Amino acid sequence: MFLNPEIDFSFSRLRRAVPLVLVLWLSIMAVLVAYLMISNQHLRQRELAEVSQMLESYLNENINAGNNLRRQGNEQNLHGLNFIRFIAGKEHVLLTQTSGEQIDFSHLIELDPKKSQAWLTIGGDDQNSWTVVSKVLDNGLLVQAGRVGEARHHSGRILFYILTGIGTAAFILLWIPALVVVKMGVRPLVDLQKSVDEAIASGHRQIDMKAAKGSPEADRLQESLNQLLRQNRQLIIEMQSSLDNVAHDLRTPMTRLRSSAEYGLQTDADEQRLRDALSDCLEESERVLSMLRIMMSVAEAEAGTMQLEKQPIDAADLIEDVFHLYEYVAEESNISLEKEITPNCIISADKTRFGQVLANLVDNGIKYGHEGGWVKIRLSKEGGQVNIEVSDNGMGISEQEQGKIWERLYRGDRSRTRKGLGLGLNYVKAVVESHGGRVTVRSQLKGGSTFTVTMNSAAI
Repeated sequence: MFLNPEIDFSFSRLRRAVPLVLVLWLSIMAVLVAYLMISNQHLRQRELAEVSQMLESYLNENINAGNNLRRQGNEQNLHGLNFIRFIAGKEHVLLTQTSGEQIDFSHLIELDPKKSQAWLTIGGDDQNSWTVVSKVLDNGLLVQAGRVGEARHHSGRILFYILTGIGTAAFILLWIPALVVVKMGVRPLVDLQKSVDEAIASGHRQIDMKAAKGSPEADRLQESLNQLLRQNRQLIIEMQSSLDNVAHDLRTPMTRLRSSAEYGLQTDADEQRLRDALSDCLEESERVLSMLRIMMSVAEAEAGTMQLEKQPIDAADLIEDVFHLYEYVAEESNISLEKEITPNCIISADKTRFGQVLANLVDNGIKYGHEGGWVKIRLSKEGGQVNIEVSDNGMGISEQEQGKIWERLYRGDRSRTRKGLGLGLNYVKAVVESHGGRVTVRSQLKGGSTFTVTMNSAAI
């Protein structure tokens, strides 16, 4: 069943098969080379043994001849050897015998008398391959004999050519099983692709890759893709919810903008009426632009691309600025604004961005408080951390909503009657986390809320 898919000869598939082909081919070549070396060694040993045996036969038959070097020149039966030479000091006697073939014995003078070797080329004679053995007799006479071993040497060359052909053919034929193995290796990916396509087309939230069961790698990949699919679907749901919230929150300013424009376009409008209409249009357009700017800032913070100009600042100075900014706003709402500050709480932060964080928290405390209530800002230092708490005794947040208040454009049902964009806490969380800090909330419905911003302390 593995061969059902057609073998893919594309460049990418061939490139994947190269390592496997090389491993298999080198393994085969290693076996062939080892076999060739063993075979050649065996043939050489047989050749040397045969020549040695021929020499022994000759010497046994002419056992007494070695005592007289000149008498050896009369011997014509060399027992299959092509030459025998006797060396005693500077005296050399060379006996030769041929079987009709043309052999040049003139190069024997260049041969080392003590050399024993198979398949030896002597001098410039590339036509003949010699097997030579040497032996020292008991009387000190050095005997060297040899014969032409062309037939057996030729067999060794033929074996080399055969093995070379086998290696070449193996290199070509190995591509087929290598491509099949590569095809089998990517089968889980192909099955996964089909499963993903089916899951996307059918709207399923899980990918079921039945063909890859039992493969740990494929199982982990499947689980990762399932997680990615779930995250994408959750993101789509959040985007749809965000778009609904944007449409809801933009509807009011855009309606007011349209109404103001229509009011100013009435034919009986005087100059003051036109000025008022333009002023209202400017105010509502600024409201829309403010929402878009905050949304862009939140997106930058969440993506990690927000440009922060960090510097060591005293958090007490920021709180003082925010306190004075909202002091009169709180007084108009009949809410008491209080502060409790520990000096020398230095943090590394972007003064403008972090000031907006504190302003958002104080503004929410005042906005969702009740007449005669209070908002408290508390700054403290504990170990290497600086804590900023903004507390109020306002309407509070239900336990079900506490996990959603950090979402972009989320506004609780009770907060929709208040003026706002639904971006404040999302912006607060994004900016604080981009500074390396964290923000948490403790709240009880109709029992007020406490937002705590925790930052690492910094040295001046």
